Amino acid sequence: MPNFQGNKSIVLQPRDENISIAFSFPVKTSASDTDNFLPFGTTIASGTVVGLDADDAVVTSDLIYSTPTVTNEQVVVPLQYTTTAGAGDYKLRFTLYLDNTSTMEADFNRIVCRDL
Repeated sequence: MPNFQGNKSIVLQPRDENISIAFSFPVKTSASDTDNFLPFGTTIASGTVVGLDADDAVVTSDLIYSTPTVTNEQVVVPLQYTTTAGAGDYKLRFTLYLDNTSTMEADFNRIVCRDL
């Protein structure tokens, strides 16, 4: 099952930079529900985001414009066109550190860099 609903891609063009995209990680509505991503009663204490190309090579400094920010159930990632890596398909790997000492991973696999 994908970590993010929908099927639309984020498309970045050659002069795109500092395009902030908010990724939401909603909390389950009860301990027995499976309706959302984060366990019931938790919040994100901190997190990291890594940019990867189609071969899983790290391109974080080329794809991510500056440090992502974590606020409540959201991680805002400022993206940019990958000038070094070039056109292609990319993904983001989130590592979320929760306030109960748990760690969770989420992957967003739909970033496309190309000149339209």
